[in-house]
Amino acid sequence: MICVLASRFNSVVTERLVEGAKRKLEEAGARYRVVWVPGSFELPQAVSILMDRCKAFVAVGCIVKGETAHWEHLSSAVISSLLDLAVKNGKPIGLAVLTVSSIEEGLNRAGGKFGNKGEEAAEAVLSLLKLPDQISPPTEKEKL
Repeated sequence: MICVLASRFNSVVTERLVEGAKRKLEEAGARYRVVWVPGSFELPQAVSILMDRCKAFVAVGCIVKGETAHWEHLSSAVISSLLDLAVKNGKPIGLAVLTVSSIEEGLNRAGGKFGNKGEEAAEAVLSLLKLPDQISPPTEKEKL
């Protein structure tokens, strides 16, 4: 099962990203479940908690630039943590965590004029899940 983990914060954007991810997963016939968390900060924690229950993840969030540097630290920490979890555990994590200057920019990337990044993240996960099938197991000669 693929877990779509979504932040409730800035839900006007994240709900649209989730719809895009669901659409792509349904087109592929993939089994998935959507799990909502309070904010983007909780996304890596949720991946860690659910690591043994899901074969892949789509992380959905929207971090909007504010008056302080908090948004930069938050986005950097969330994205770095998600990448670390994916690499350490060998499970794909599609990234649909937007870091934008305004809600309008987020909406443009959640089904607006720049497409739907939730859909793109789900497509990336589906592609990575197929990766092992593209290379046959090594022969005895190749193992040496």
